Amino acid sequence: MTDPATPSLTLTEAARAAGVSRSTVRRRLDAGDFPGAWREEERPYRWRVPVPELLAAGIDVQAPNRQEAQEPAGETVEDLRAALAVERERRAAAEALAEERAARVEDLRASLRQLEARTAAVAPPARRGLLARVLRGE
Repeated sequence: MTDPATPSLTLTEAARAAGVSRSTVRRRLDAGDFPGAWREEERPYRWRVPVPELLAAGIDVQAPNRQEAQEPAGETVEDLRAALAVERERRAAAEALAEERAARVEDLRASLRQLEARTAAVAPPARRGLLARVLRGE
């Protein structure tokens, strides 16, 4: 155990203060990044990590919470709604184009099948050159 005057945080508190997941802090604890961490006596399942060790390990305990940082401001919501409407229009246009192209591909496949059937029905021309006569024994 370390000096009780040293400020410490639980894993959950450290994760919240650093803006990372609790499992990230737990992995760092398991890796030995916090040698001064200890279990609480009254709750042995709860770890406490001294703040200086968090800082020494490169965990910024003053970082904003990621969820708070990701919430859009009120004036940006309208911009996001407008951008969403544009993206929905673009998606609809892309889906219509994809349907047209799928129909075109099917038309081309049908044409190819017809060409293959025609070329299979046509007999190859008779050879009339010198090599053909030699091969036929003329």
